[in-house]
Amino acid sequence: MLDGNRTKTVILDGEKFSIIFSHRIDDLSDRWPSDVSCPNIFMSRDYLKTVESASADLKGFIYVIVLDESEAPMSYFYYQLKQFNAAESLNYTLENTFWDKIQNKVKRWTASLIDSRGLVCGNLLVTGNHGCYSRSETIERVDWWKLNQKVHHQALHIANEMGHKIGFVLGKDYEHVAGISPIAWNAVKVQPNMVMYLRPEWHSIDDYLASMKSKYRKRTRSALRKASSFGFKNAEVEDIERNIETIYALYLEIVDRAPFNMFVLSKEYFINLKSNLGELCQFTLVYKENELVAFQINLINHEHIDAHFLGYNHDYLVSHDLYLNLLLNSVKIAIENNSKSIVFSRTAMQIKSSIGAIPEDLYLYLALQNKILNKIVNLAFRFFNPPVVFNQRHPFKES
Repeated sequence: MLDGNRTKTVILDGEKFSIIFSHRIDDLSDRWPSDVSCPNIFMSRDYLKTVESASADLKGFIYVIVLDESEAPMSYFYYQLKQFNAAESLNYTLENTFWDKIQNKVKRWTASLIDSRGLVCGNLLVTGNHGCYSRSETIERVDWWKLNQKVHHQALHIANEMGHKIGFVLGKDYEHVAGISPIAWNAVKVQPNMVMYLRPEWHSIDDYLASMKSKYRKRTRSALRKASSFGFKNAEVEDIERNIETIYALYLEIVDRAPFNMFVLSKEYFINLKSNLGELCQFTLVYKENELVAFQINLINHEHIDAHFLGYNHDYLVSHDLYLNLLLNSVKIAIENNSKSIVFSRTAMQIKSSIGAIPEDLYLYLALQNKILNKIVNLAFRFFNPPVVFNQRHPFKES
């Protein structure tokens, strides 16, 4: 176990830098930025404390600060340690055809061979590159990818000192990085992030609807009418605590239907998230009369909204367009907060595109410790994670 902070020195392009490591965010509380000062809420001290205290599926954390010669912070890195068991993460219940059943049998056998602990630079709970950020002067001063490699290498040593036998190092959800050696690092294209960019003339949901083409506007208005009997409540911590059993059951409904899951959150995550982030966490409870039928979390990430976890009662999914109305609720919140974009993450890409989201490519950068397996990792990813084909919708009139 890493006890307290550890400092190491590295040389990069002839310059000397210090790197501080810890496995607890509280050990770095005087140096790590809070939610207000951090440009990315998922790298903020308050959010990372939430993950640390409530994610039982993760095996540990490493926090890294890179300091210049004057000991001023230049860059921050965040690692999660996760035991990856492919057989446990894959859901084989989605079998619609005979061919599905044959494929799943092959996947079951192959997945049973994959059980390894990973050092992940990033956050497995959310979509996007939330494992590092550098101050602008750092990016101008040093080669960004070289710095990443130096820190990854040192973090791997720290993980080994903590008693972890690391099978792979993963840089999660980067945009494409040119010039990376394909020998050491595999660039694996994963499902895109669905992002919606708000127009400056949208000051209300009516402005948003007015910008749509007739077909999409009629469809959206119809969905909103179906939700007219719902009550949307912006919950406080006490509301979440009082309803936590139902909230967690609705969350597990989504987890159990997902084709792939890297983790299952604890109940405490939802309570601590609101408690630690306050008004930056818009926690919405959706009621049908006195029945809690859905919940949704939107995080205010400076100029952006991140659509976080949700859960819903499938009995209302079609009859009340429940999922579509949750997406539209994110749009309302974003407009009210004068946000520039909404990050809707992966999954359900077609319905997200129907309200205006567009796909943005993301890559994993993966290095296996086993050099032979490292050469075939791209093939394995294509087998377990085939590309998703969907019809991109274009709901808006030309601006």
